[in-house]
Amino acid sequence: MIHDGGFLAWHQHFVAELETWLVNNGGSQFVPVPYWDPSRPIPAQLDKNNNSVNMPLPQNLRPAALKKISSYTVLDHRIVPYHGSVHDALGGQMPNPDTSPSDPIFWPFHAFLVSVYERWRNSSTSERNTSSICAGVNRLRRSIHHIRTAKKAAVR
Repeated sequence: MIHDGGFLAWHQHFVAELETWLVNNGGSQFVPVPYWDPSRPIPAQLDKNNNSVNMPLPQNLRPAALKKISSYTVLDHRIVPYHGSVHDALGGQMPNPDTSPSDPIFWPFHAFLVSVYERWRNSSTSERNTSSICAGVNRLRRSIHHIRTAKKAAVR
């Protein structure tokens, strides 16, 4: 569900939820969440026995290519494999979707992916397919509703 068509919108929301929590709990100095580019070494304070991955963005996600992407769906489909490869290569808790959010590198990595999304959204040279963005947002809303419903059911 999270890695379906609404991948980028979901992770943007997920990072925003963390930032809201930080602001509401005395951590506003960490907002916005700084991003970590997987082509760079992992900062020591974020390294929880992870592997150094040295995985730059693929050519089809770099700035020149982003300007040519005309729909959210295309961008989403290009970034998901890169995301999965980095998760798996990092080791530590990152390969496991149940534990990866507790790995300190998780949040800066996803903030990096959100920065790619924002770079694409702010690109003035390409047309944006707003209907596919709206479809992604609607899938995100359904996913959030499903997750909240499942959590409420689990608590009962």
